[in-house]
Amino acid sequence: MQYKRQAMSIARGKSTRANILPMFLRSASCLVAMLPVILMAGCADSMPDGTRLKRFTEVIRGYDNTLTKSEKEAAISDLQKEKERQQQQVGEDEGAPKAN
Repeated sequence: MQYKRQAMSIARGKSTRANILPMFLRSASCLVAMLPVILMAGCADSMPDGTRLKRFTEVIRGYDNTLTKSEKEAAISDLQKEKERQQQQVGEDEGAPKAN
């Protein structure tokens, strides 16, 4: 019965808010329902093609400022050598007379 009233008002050329609102809601709900599908389709193109993914630690290594164990040992030995050299230089400076 309600459909006949809507059909009659549309046939007469009368457009009411009651007729427009369901059409708007239907198109809006279809758009909202299709949005995740469209987004997932875009992500599917950027997925790797069957190759094994890299580990997170390998990917982040370029941004990571921490040293590996061998790099730490090399840095410590370099610092120790530099400290010994500076101490020897200070010892030599203390033994030499000061020039005024």
